[in-house]
Amino acid sequence: LAVYNSTDIGARGKENPLCAPSCNEFDLSDGICDTECNTTACFFDGGDCLVTHSRGTCDWRTRAGCPSSWIGDGVCDEECFVEECEWDGNDCAMTQSEEICHAGCMSSWINDGECDEECNVEECNYDGADCAHSATECYHEKDGSDYRGQMHTTTTNMECMKWTSQFPHQHTTTHQNFPNAGLGGHNYCRNPDGRESRPWCYTTDPHARWEFCDVPDAFSACLQNEVPHAVQIQAAIPCYIDGPTPSGPLVKFKEECGETGDNSTYG
Repeated sequence: LAVYNSTDIGARGKENPLCAPSCNEFDLSDGICDTECNTTACFFDGGDCLVTHSRGTCDWRTRAGCPSSWIGDGVCDEECFVEECEWDGNDCAMTQSEEICHAGCMSSWINDGECDEECNVEECNYDGADCAHSATECYHEKDGSDYRGQMHTTTTNMECMKWTSQFPHQHTTTHQNFPNAGLGGHNYCRNPDGRESRPWCYTTDPHARWEFCDVPDAFSACLQNEVPHAVQIQAAIPCYIDGPTPSGPLVKFKEECGETGDNSTYG
């Protein structure tokens, strides 16, 4: 019998998101590996996709929920592209346009808009721009929803859990559910969609689910005229104007550059 607790941080009466798009909760733990539910947030279909076979064990601790029938079937399955699943047999070899920079990191994952834990290493240039590796501690929003710094401990000095991990705490605060919140394969403090009063994280302590982080106050870590990394990324192409980048709150940046940074007449 599997029991799931859907309560999550920041609910405050709001309906929590599904663990994955198109995943029917009644398909969880029904004995059948359903592709739509085969994600970390759904605990790999409630355990249905955690299969032990002659090629090794593909389980949630390695990112994979990989049935043995997927290995060597001619289709490159991201869930199976891990060492424990023998890199999906040879299924992914033809999809790699260049040499693999690090074990488990497909070249197509770099600069794809999602911070992949396997690519968040120096050899892969920290997944390109996906993991905000070059971001500073600068942010403007009071609630820290635009914080993209690298603080990874809580106010009581607990280590943060990676957002891609489901251990020791299961959760639905994932990149899939909050694609613009800077989540992914790292353990930096974040405040997805401003659901809390300031940045926070799940902890690696099984007895403490989450805590706030002691990040600097808004603006306090910003250089003169610095625009937060989150704003630049959301604008896709940084806003260029004649003169220095506008300083002040995000409102002023939007006045100069537009909601998406596309009002620029320079650059």
